This record gives sequence, structure tokens and C-alpha cells, in this order.
Amino acid sequence: MTEGDSTDNEGTLMAFGADYKLADKSKGFLYVAQIEEEIGGGGTQEDTIYGIGFEHKFSM
Repeated sequence: MTEGDSTDNEGTLMAFGADYKLADKSKGFLYVAQIEEEIGGGGTQEDTIYGIGFEHKFSM
């Protein structure tokens, strides 16, 4: 690592996700994550990320 690759900032990440089987080869899923990071100048930055999806496995 170089000096520009590291900082003294601290952060916290919390994430939760779940899958739900809909059929033999299909599932739905969702997740949520929250990130909190200290930034220069004594402030903090918070971001919340949501995701939802569907997966189906095709067979040959």
C-alpha cells in the first residue's frame, strides 16, 4: 500500500439479507445495508443501500 491508499477514518457496516424459495429452481431475495463513516473535519456520512432480486436456474 502507498500512503494515499490508507486513511485514519473509521467506519461501521451493518447488513441484513434474506432468501425465499419460490419454486424448485426459483428464489427471491432482498438485502439492506447501512454504512456510517467518519470523514475529515469531524463529520460523519451515512448511506443506506437496498436490493431486491429474483433468480431462476435454467436446466439443459
